[in-house]
Amino acid sequence: MREKADKRNLYLMREGVIFPNSPAASTIPPAELEKRMNSFNARRNLIQTNPSLYVSKTRLSIRQLPTFVSERLLKRLARHAIKAFDEETEKGERDGLEEDEMDDEGGKKVVDPLSGGEVALSAKEPKGEEKKKTGRKGKWSSGAVKQAKIVRLSERVDPLTGKGKSKGYGFLETEKHADALKILRWANNNPETGSLFRLWWVDEMKEALDVLEKKTGKKSEEEIARMKRLKEVIATSNEDGVEKAGSKRTLVVEFSIENVVIIKKREGRDKTSGPTHVDKRNQKHKLDTDRKDESKPSKEGKSRASRKSTNSKRNEEENSRPSKRPRMEQGNPNATPLGARIGEKRPSNPLGSIIGRKRKMKKMNSGRK
Repeated sequence: MREKADKRNLYLMREGVIFPNSPAASTIPPAELEKRMNSFNARRNLIQTNPSLYVSKTRLSIRQLPTFVSERLLKRLARHAIKAFDEETEKGERDGLEEDEMDDEGGKKVVDPLSGGEVALSAKEPKGEEKKKTGRKGKWSSGAVKQAKIVRLSERVDPLTGKGKSKGYGFLETEKHADALKILRWANNNPETGSLFRLWWVDEMKEALDVLEKKTGKKSEEEIARMKRLKEVIATSNEDGVEKAGSKRTLVVEFSIENVVIIKKREGRDKTSGPTHVDKRNQKHKLDTDRKDESKPSKEGKSRASRKSTNSKRNEEENSRPSKRPRMEQGNPNATPLGARIGEKRPSNPLGSIIGRKRKMKKMNSGRK
């Protein structure tokens, strides 16, 4: 039960943990039980020592995954787990979710005023952009799985898929907390998941082989080798192999621990990131339209262009004329205008003074005559 002051969702730390005194402890080997308890203690110590950490209500951490499991198979497991949980709840094989575990009105039980019995409310249909249409009849779907991620090795490539080899763990993020709880309670320590993964994986390999065979044109050596490998895997996958694959290890499903600082940085990075592929395509279309409009100017655009050319010619003529303002001496930014130095005393020139005196005397003589 969640406490009101528990803002970090610490009550979810115990969800899915198999304790030694629980009935599920007898279904797993002692080494597996010890491994799960060590993981719980390490997670508890980690979140107690770091106040920036909290337990996510919609993101699940899944460990001990088979290395062939892909993101597509992980999403398929989530949808299957939600459906199986609801079916088992209706049959009375397992307990359903409590009222405080439901994050919407769907599934909550209320008293029917007519019959007096309890009835379960149906989930509300999403509105606006959240509404998703599926199928020809236009029925809406809740979109339970938001993201599926497999942690992979970048230096090692799987020859069948062409992706990095899986490390054996991944993450699942759902839209609703109730869906995450259903996935965890059904898939955690469930021996059926191994055989389901194997069957789904064979179907995925068959689809990949069909895609390669239907590909037109000449196939590369890499594609030919991949087709040969896919045929061998499909041929050797029989019912005995499926049963053996499902009896090795069970999944460890827990609510993921998140760092609030990293989450805020990620949100800020997403907001400041560039436009998406659709936005870029729209911007390119708009740019092409603008270029077409510019190539075909209207009457108003022609008159504006003519006015701009007239103004530019006038500016060129004005710049070519000599300026009436006093010029500044080039190379000396601190120099004063020449007009401001008219009253200054000029340096003496003996040759000029002699010529001036002779002209003066000539005028005086001509006046006397």
